[in-house]
Order: sequence, then C-alpha cells, then structure tokens
Amino acid sequence: MNIIVRAAAPRDASEIRQIAAARRVSSSSNERSGLIDYPVPDESKYAKRILCGLFYASENENTKEIVGFLDAYVSDSLKETFPGDPIINRIIHSEAVPFIYVNTVAIIKNYEARGVPYKLFKKLRGDIDEKYLAVWGAIVHKPLMNITSVAMVKRLGFSLEEEIKAFENFTFGLYRLSLDHK
Repeated sequence: MNIIVRAAAPRDASEIRQIAAARRVSSSSNERSGLIDYPVPDESKYAKRILCGLFYASENENTKEIVGFLDAYVSDSLKETFPGDPIINRIIHSEAVPFIYVNTVAIIKNYEARGVPYKLFKKLRGDIDEKYLAVWGAIVHKPLMNITSVAMVKRLGFSLEEEIKAFENFTFGLYRLSLDHK
C-alpha cells in the first residue's frame, strides 16, 4: 500500500473532521496518543482552514481514503485563524516572524506506525518558503502527555522551548524547529 501526501481541498473537510473526531481522547484516559481533549471544529471551519493554511491530506493511493492530515499556518494568519489563543499569542511574542505553526497532525490509528506523519512533515518542509525562520508546534504535556507526538517531533529535530499553562488545566510543551535553508 502506498501513501501519498497532497494539498487538502475543501471537499476533504468531512473526512478530515471524522479523523480528528476519531482521534480525540480524554485527558482522563490511559491513551498516550491522539488529540487530547481537542475541540474538533465543524466541517465548515475545516473547509475554511484548508483554504487559508498549509493543509495536507495523506491518502491511501489505492483506495483514495484519507488516512491523516496536517494543518499549519503562516505567522501572519494566526491571530485571525485562532483569535485569543494563548499558545499562539505566546509563540508570536517569542519568535521573530515569519514562522510556521503546525496546529494538528492526526493519523487514523491503524496507519500510525506507517510513517505517515513523516511524509506529511516532508511535504510541509518542501513547501516552506525560505523566508520562514522556524516551525512551531504545541503538544499537551499535562494532565496527560502525548508521548507519541513528543517522540515524533524530537525525531524530526524539534526542541522543547518551554512549557506553558493554557486552556484551564492544561500544560503544553512548545516545540520549535529552526529552519536552515542552505
């Protein structure tokens, strides 16, 4: 089976939302991967985000089933896309612009160990213009650490910059990847 990565289209919003909803886990569970207490946007919000971000879908080339997605945004669009978000506000105040923010990486559970996240990040890296200085992402650390995502970003070269408290009882690790465009 071959997995391809392509730019997402608004027609993908329904499948993307289904993946996000299926990967949502409670912070009180024993799960160690997934979108921890993630407020899953509705289909129309995903369709809008697809049009304004670096939004990718990974799909099974044979069945055309979407098996994962990555959504990322340029620094200029973050305040409009995520108004009042404390994570976004913290990164904007700590980073020289322009930068990229990866909001979500979600993979269907039975495709997790097939390298799909790495293919998504490879596509993102290939599409990033040289003017961008870094890629940022936030991963839940408390009350339940998403250890799968932490391991993945570390393998990709991200480093933990700081932890911040946000959204009531959550602590997020803010991870940064410096971009060297040589």
